[in-house]
Amino acid sequence: LLPLPKKKKNSINMNNFTLTTPQGNKKIKIPQGRHEVSYSQWIEAYKYIVLGEEAQQDLDNNEHAKASRKAIESMARIVSALSNAEYKDVINLTPDKLNNLFLLYFDWLNKELPKKEHKIKNRIFVIPDFTKGSAGDFMDSMDLLGMVEDSKNDIELGLTIASVYLKEKKDKGEYKQDLEEIEKTKQFIKDNAKMDVLYSCAFFFLNFSKDLKPLIQQPLEVREELEKLISNLNGWVTILYSQVSQKVDY
Repeated sequence: LLPLPKKKKNSINMNNFTLTTPQGNKKIKIPQGRHEVSYSQWIEAYKYIVLGEEAQQDLDNNEHAKASRKAIESMARIVSALSNAEYKDVINLTPDKLNNLFLLYFDWLNKELPKKEHKIKNRIFVIPDFTKGSAGDFMDSMDLLGMVEDSKNDIELGLTIASVYLKEKKDKGEYKQDLEEIEKTKQFIKDNAKMDVLYSCAFFFLNFSKDLKPLIQQPLEVREELEKLISNLNGWVTILYSQVSQKVDY
């Protein structure tokens, strides 16, 4: 059983649940948004969006049983990756309860909006506004792409992008050119920032780089990483499950 959590008014803490399993009751915490999800959790969850995509293909091919199984596994894997619940416990929920859990408590995957200013451990970071298209901003972005391209084998590519792209507000819009300082910023973001920061960075940088597409060739690794960071992790899979459940008997 998965009872509704007790939440305080204006609570910023994770949703708390009691999950009944064959081994007994377990306390689990489910994030209320990207601000409670780490980079490593997001990367783990991203592995399983392929299951939702395959479920859609199976549905299109009228293979309803396959589509149902993959939709269920996709939701269970993502719930487990983004929370502290074990997959073996999440998959023990009935399909309808799992679908309701994903629909009600992970709806933020489709609703959250990026922000241009973030406070991290009392340090305020801002995302540059490239809409004015100044020459200086253009050169800064070119330098950024070059630095990120050099790090294309970095398994923490999203953190590398953010460490160069973010500006600290106290620096009055100036980019740090010192590689050692950039590495310190990267470690600070890794230790303290959550996915809302990386999501915002990826959203605005991707939009800016699209505008520059005729002028620069964006490295494939960069584009793939940006799309990974702004993904909704197949938040629509609940709709697919509902479509399939009308055609499959459990």
